[in-house]
Amino acid sequence: MSPVGEDVGSGFANEVRSMVTAPDRLTMAFQPLVDLNGLVVVGYELLVRDTVPPYVSPSMMFQQAAESGILTALDQRCLALALDAVSAVDPAAICHINIYPSTLLDLGPEAFELLFNRLDADRLCVELSEQQIIGDPTYLLASLERLRSFGVKIALDDVGFGRTALESLIVLEPEVVKIDRIYVDGVSEDVVRQGWLRRLARSAHSLEATLVAEGVERLADVAALQDLGIEMAQGFLYGRPVPAHQLLPLGSLQRPVVSAVDRRGNRSGD
Repeated sequence: MSPVGEDVGSGFANEVRSMVTAPDRLTMAFQPLVDLNGLVVVGYELLVRDTVPPYVSPSMMFQQAAESGILTALDQRCLALALDAVSAVDPAAICHINIYPSTLLDLGPEAFELLFNRLDADRLCVELSEQQIIGDPTYLLASLERLRSFGVKIALDDVGFGRTALESLIVLEPEVVKIDRIYVDGVSEDVVRQGWLRRLARSAHSLEATLVAEGVERLADVAALQDLGIEMAQGFLYGRPVPAHQLLPLGSLQRPVVSAVDRRGNRSGD
């Protein structure tokens, strides 16, 4: 790498390091979770956002943190911010927060007590990305049991149809299964994917798990998801991540955002 390239890379690494310590560098945005039966808001996923222009995307900040050896430190910072932000929403709302599996393993008993025993934890659902679970998922069982002892629910995020997804579903027994957006967008026009989702729904429901479709942007897909027995949805059709003061109230009728996808099926902003 050229000296200029090294300076740029080092500067970005330092910027990401500052996110761990700078008190106002990161904030939380809230995206609504919608019950597909009544089409009402029942909760929110809390998502980290940079506050300093030009705004580093979450994927870029976590990638750089992993390369710099500070992934766990950044993830713990985001976890603490998310838990603090839960107090900004209706106490009856389900609040989904994200944790890397590696971070979960690094949390000792004292950290669990400090983080999860200071609020009404039974309103929390911790999301673990299925794609970040490496090998035999049984290595997570003790940590998940500790979370559940506080009343926290577990969601398996970004679920697809590979062997590891099925293994994680059976072994970890999540209370919530979130379907990867690549299997959701356009499902109303794809009978093959409809068959896949129908089988996934049967498997999840046999474990008494609730299904959430991610990346919902088309009205036609909503009808298909309802027919497939999928209980909840999340996506731009129902709202983008917003600050706490812009939240749609819990229980509000969630009308689709017409601009999310136009009548030709194109996403807004494309």
